[in-house]
Amino acid sequence: VTIALDETRPQILYAGTTGGAYRSTDGGATWHKVNNGLIPAEVLDASLALGINMLVIDPKNPSTVYAGTTKGLFKTTDMANTWTRIGESMADQYISSLAIDPSHPEVLYIGGRAGIQKSTDSGQTWQTMNIGLETVNIRTLVISPHDPRILYAGTNGSGLYRSDDGALTWKQVPLTLSSPATQPPR
Repeated sequence: VTIALDETRPQILYAGTTGGAYRSTDGGATWHKVNNGLIPAEVLDASLALGINMLVIDPKNPSTVYAGTTKGLFKTTDMANTWTRIGESMADQYISSLAIDPSHPEVLYIGGRAGIQKSTDSGQTWQTMNIGLETVNIRTLVISPHDPRILYAGTNGSGLYRSDDGALTWKQVPLTLSSPATQPPR
């Protein structure tokens, strides 16, 4: 479902599936299950036991990885050897999207059926950040690589939104087709 690449060590990759997480340390040639603390082995065989929708690697400490799942948020600080569940205080544990501030990795954003949540303490506490959203069913989030206060959120129902203030407020971005004369060359 999702793949994350350690940019500091590109031979290390993580993959999230409906049956848990995998890690490769040889550029994807071989993969190993890394589900300790993430999903019990006896549950793993069940269909859609734990859908990992998003994996994000801390850009300043690549041994730290976050997993946004259909059953909550998990964190590892040892390259996925062990996982710990965090964010239990969130109203809805279904996480469809996860983003980390590249300059301040203690700042996390998650999106799901209850909208956008923001943490400024590496996932220990959360605030709802839905002002301006017509639909709170968030499908995807992205942070601008040039300015981490700028975020985009794709919804299931009311289109695309942009925040220029670190998710405090959101404004809808009109999705219009450009004329053929103004389209960029291919």
